[in-house]
Formats: sequence, structure tokens, C-alpha cells
Amino acid sequence: MHGSKVKTVKAQIASFAVSATSRQKGAYAVEFAFVFIIFFLVLYGMITYGLIFAAQQSMNFAAESGARAGLQWQAGSTSLTVRAQRALAVAADHTGWVNQMAGGNKLKIAVCNGNPATALAVQNLAAGENLCQQTDPNMLEIVIRYPYAASPLVPYLGPVSILSVAVPQMLESRS
Repeated sequence: MHGSKVKTVKAQIASFAVSATSRQKGAYAVEFAFVFIIFFLVLYGMITYGLIFAAQQSMNFAAESGARAGLQWQAGSTSLTVRAQRALAVAADHTGWVNQMAGGNKLKIAVCNGNPATALAVQNLAAGENLCQQTDPNMLEIVIRYPYAASPLVPYLGPVSILSVAVPQMLESRS
């Protein structure tokens, strides 16, 4: 009698161990799903903000380089429009990757001098649109504007209204 009790207790313990492992089979999948969602959102945020900061820094560098190029002596010409065209070309060259990632023709670039109503050279500006603020005729200003909310570098996940709080509406650089 004593031997049969031991066998039944061993059988009960063995059946409990088997049922315990079978109850745990889906737990790893559920835990992975929760951890993956959090991990993915953190990774998405890092990529999004990394590209925003890279685009802003690239635009700052392009505006500075464009201003330097516009101030350099242009052989054979003393015209400000020639200098402005050179400044525009340099600024557009340095921001080409941002414009390409945004879908093309999204960056607006203006080279201004003295008259805020008219720019010396422009790229992708609509009629009547003005980016210039410079009123000193002895200074050259390069303005680069990128409407990030209209064409983000990384597509939005989820409702746009929620993400519009977290990402900038406009990126702008002046030099």
C-alpha cells in the first residue's frame, strides 16, 4: 500500500510539472510583444529625431557655406546677382540630401540683400512668398526653410495630430 501511494504522488508531481510548463508556453510570446512595442517606439523616436537634428545641422552648414560663397570674389563680375546665384548653388548642393529624402523640391532657399520684398536668387518659392528679413543693403542673407510637417523625413506612425506635438512644423536656417 505504501508503494502505490508513492507512485501516485510521483505521478501527480510529474503531471503538475507537465501542466505548469504547458501553461507557460504562450507567456514568452506575450512578454516579447510588450517589450518589442516599447523597443520599436524608442528606436523610431531615435531615428526620427536623429534625422531632424541632422537636417537642421545640414541646413545651418549650407546657409553658412552659401554666405561664404556669396561673399567670395566672382572673377569677371562685380554684380550681386552673380554672387547670389553662386550662394544659392552652394546652399542647394549642401542640402541636396534633405531635399531628396523629403521627396524633392521641398526646400525653399532665398538669397537676400537689403530689400526684404525681393530676393536676389530663389529656389522653390511660390509667387509672392518671401523669406527675406534683411534690410541692410551691405549685407547678404541666405535663408533655407523646410516645411517638415508637410513632408517628414521619416513617415508618421499613428495619428498625425498626436505626432504634430512632438515634431517641428518648420525647420529654418539663416546666415
